[in-house]
Amino acid sequence: MRILWILKCIWLLSRFLVAGAVFDAKCIDNCNCCVDSTCHQYNGFWNGCKNGCIEGHRGSRCYELCNHNCTKCDDRSNFCDECYDGFYLGPDKDCTSKCPTNCKACTSTLLCTACNDGYYNKDGSTTCPHAFCPNNCNCSGRTCTTCKHGFYDTGNNCSKECPSNCITCSSWEKCSECENGFYNGYEFDNNVKQLLNNCTLGCRESCIECESYDNCLQCSKGKYGPNCQNNCSIGCKDQNCHIASGNCSCSLNFDGGKCTNCVYGKYGTFCNEICPEHCRNAICNKTSGYCSEGCITNTIIGAKCNTCIVGMHGILCDKICPTHCKANTCNRTTGFCSGGCQDNFIGPMCDTCIQGKYGVACDQDCSLKCEKALCEKETGKCLSCTGNFDGDYCENCQPGFHGQNCYDSCSTHCNNTTCDINTGVCDYGCTDNYSGDMCCVPSGNCVNCASKSECKRCKSGYFGHLCNKSCPVRCLGSCEISTGVCRDCTVNHFGPFCNRTCSENCIASRSADTRDCASTDGACTFGCKDGFYGITCNKTCSNLCIGNICKQDSGICKEGCVSSKDYPVCVLDLEQSEVPSDDNSTATTTNIVLATLLALTTTALCISILWIIVSKIRSTDRQTGDSSLQIPLEHSLVVTQALQTEVSEADHSAYEILDRTQGAHDHTYDTASASAPKSMVNSGNTDYMNLQIQKS
Repeated sequence: MRILWILKCIWLLSRFLVAGAVFDAKCIDNCNCCVDSTCHQYNGFWNGCKNGCIEGHRGSRCYELCNHNCTKCDDRSNFCDECYDGFYLGPDKDCTSKCPTNCKACTSTLLCTACNDGYYNKDGSTTCPHAFCPNNCNCSGRTCTTCKHGFYDTGNNCSKECPSNCITCSSWEKCSECENGFYNGYEFDNNVKQLLNNCTLGCRESCIECESYDNCLQCSKGKYGPNCQNNCSIGCKDQNCHIASGNCSCSLNFDGGKCTNCVYGKYGTFCNEICPEHCRNAICNKTSGYCSEGCITNTIIGAKCNTCIVGMHGILCDKICPTHCKANTCNRTTGFCSGGCQDNFIGPMCDTCIQGKYGVACDQDCSLKCEKALCEKETGKCLSCTGNFDGDYCENCQPGFHGQNCYDSCSTHCNNTTCDINTGVCDYGCTDNYSGDMCCVPSGNCVNCASKSECKRCKSGYFGHLCNKSCPVRCLGSCEISTGVCRDCTVNHFGPFCNRTCSENCIASRSADTRDCASTDGACTFGCKDGFYGITCNKTCSNLCIGNICKQDSGICKEGCVSSKDYPVCVLDLEQSEVPSDDNSTATTTNIVLATLLALTTTALCISILWIIVSKIRSTDRQTGDSSLQIPLEHSLVVTQALQTEVSEADHSAYEILDRTQGAHDHTYDTASASAPKSMVNSGNTDYMNLQIQKS
């Protein structure tokens, strides 16, 4: 490419050496001089214009100029083909020959081919000598309506000329507008003199334009006043000021209505001197430059406010010698302590603490974690840290470390390998699908880590120290991390692993979102269906029960038996005693309750004695085998069970009476909290069930 450019430059140089060749610089290396700016390009060269050249240009790329007056010319010679308006080819075909004055285009000095605007040929003329409007007229169409300045008499095509100082006139004696420097009226504004209206009277010498001798409208440069007798201020811009007041626009550094003052901060004849920089309000005497209103502060003194008082330094004398300079003395220019420093301070201005100290008074110790005990004087920030410490005060660990001494490494799976200095918890999450606050396990299932390799708490649905095991499918939420035991089960499932379903004998809830049984032990929430009892309703009511209905906790028939009532499951509740409805029966009710409790106590004692007797008889029967006093075990248990049932039902009656007495008619008695007699009933019922199994 460089060789191509060199060749191109050589070619251009050769073209310049051609005699008479002139080039248009704005057309080189582009197609600006082509018609419609359209040209070809090949290997970096503009290779000719598509639609020819614009006026005045020639050549294949149109950057060479024709002769001065040519619009078109031959590429191989200096001859013109066409000329600009006002010129023709001439004998040398160079467009240097001019057409007649009023011609727009011509072929010679005797033949115009087109006239300029306003001119025409008539009566055989060929040089456009005739004008549509006479020279001295302002025409409407081809009619002279008014005269140009300096002429009058429209009837004769404004052929008459006004007096020499007159711009417009209606006759030789009557001028309506004079040239600058002349006026119409009385000479010297003296009405005794002759009144003239031909603009022959001259204004005053300093007046450029006037209405009369004593009434000037425009003064010469630098003058003002009715007669232009005053000089404008030297501070007026371009020496021009208002003719009446003398006010003007000010040159640089001048101020005031007539620009006779200097702006603040300047003085001298031309207001080009600068007042001393410490003058109050930047005001100084215009002649001497002394500060007229004193100095800007009390710490600067002198006629030109260029001296500081003792104990101060600086350009503005506003800086106190450094606090810790001995004797409070310092160099006025530099502020360096000339007498040395106070304790714990060093440096030219006593503004640096000795090694290991920082603070305003250099009396605080740098952190021991700072390298070489070096820290910033103002803040105590360490210049560098020891070991793996990091931070302004070396209070943090470097990325990748944590712990009290920054010896412990962060998990390699922390993003940016950074973690909390105290806990080791990753600051920016984990990499490589690791999870947990310390990125401890290679899965996304950990929430909190127990160490860098074991999880302490998994996401819901996972367990194991790597959180790589799924909780049982029926777990509701999470499970115990070590064993996988479910914390709760989905609806209608129970057991440690929620792999058991509620009994079909449970009464089903009306809502699919409500459990039919407890998730811990499978206890039916709404009780058992008819014919079943037990916590999980897995036991069948006796076929002796009327309607096959029994109590869920005990299995006792709710509505009695279809046959003998001698069996324990057939024992019904005792009939409740009627409670007096009289409002004054409280004492009677209380007595009944006390009597019932006494009867219960006595009954319990009797049952205990009877149990002992039966036990001894059974023991004797086992020894003799043929004793006539032997009582069948089944009958003895039946009797015992019946007695216990009566006690339990009496128990219920007593509580119900007590509830009604206290006004708690809606109290529900919980059989699970019954007294000792009921527990005996339950025990007897268990024996009974064992007997039923033996019979079957």
